[in-house]
Amino acid sequence: MGTNKKEYEPQKLEAVLQQFVGQKPLKKGITKVRIAKAWEIVMGKNVQAYTDQVELIDKRLFVQLRSAPLKNELLFAKEAIVEKLNEQLGETVVTELVFR
Repeated sequence: MGTNKKEYEPQKLEAVLQQFVGQKPLKKGITKVRIAKAWEIVMGKNVQAYTDQVELIDKRLFVQLRSAPLKNELLFAKEAIVEKLNEQLGETVVTELVFR
C-alpha cells in the first residue's frame, strides 16, 4: 500500500495539540486573545475600562482609548508597557505600541 507506518504511531497529546495550535490561522486567533488578556492584566481594570480595542498588526499593538488624558499619560510609559506585555506573554510579541 505504501503508507508510512510512522503516520499511525501513537503520539503524546501535548505534541498533537502543539501541532494543531501551531497552524497559522489558529495561532493568530489565539495570539489575539492572549494579547487582550495580557493588556487587561498588565494595565489593570481601570485602564481596561477606558480601552475600546486592542489589535496586533505585524508586532505593532494598536490600542484605542476613550480618554485623551489617559492616552497622554500612557504615552510616557510606552516602552515599559511593551516590556511588561512581552513579559506577561512569555515571548516578544509586541515591538511597538500605538495609541489611537
